Amino acid sequence: MSPREACEHSLNNSGARSHRIVTLTRDFLILTCPTVCRRGMRKVDRQRGIKVHSNFYYWCPELRDPKLHGKLVRVLM
Repeated sequence: MSPREACEHSLNNSGARSHRIVTLTRDFLILTCPTVCRRGMRKVDRQRGIKVHSNFYYWCPELRDPKLHGKLVRVLM
């Protein structure tokens, strides 16, 4: 039995369970990030924003301010 056939067989037997699907939106990823280490401080990058996770950056228009570039800001999660 191929993986596709196994999947179809499983869906036929137990249903699709669409209510269990999780959409990976930016908000979901931010809310489910691990706790902040390094005393909750992050460095601001004007173009990329604040690094929230290993390869995920949070950005908003307020971070464009040149006064914030390179500064450490407190991050609460």
